[in-house]
Amino acid sequence: RKQLNERRALYRVNHLSWWKEEMPSLEEMEEGLVNLSLYDYDVDYIISHCCPGELLELIHPDLKEENELTLYFDTLKKGCSYKKWYFGHYHVDGDLTDRKTALCNSIVRIN
Repeated sequence: RKQLNERRALYRVNHLSWWKEEMPSLEEMEEGLVNLSLYDYDVDYIISHCCPGELLELIHPDLKEENELTLYFDTLKKGCSYKKWYFGHYHVDGDLTDRKTALCNSIVRIN
């Protein structure tokens, strides 16, 4: 860990910098799809911890964090109608696209 920190490397160590319980289960992801289907996949906002995988390179060019959850979000963005998507996992602030915003220290008022 010390060597990784000295190199400023991106890493995840279970129970140190990451916990497997952070990842939703397959059942929880299915429940999300069921709930979205109740509203015909048409919502005002999506608020999540991480983002669709397509945005990872925009956040950090060396970031190779694509996983089941980012792939799930890639699927959601294709089938969902939404005004704005907010997420905060990456510890940056800013609009990555016109409808996708990373939040860390910023506060956004949603009307």
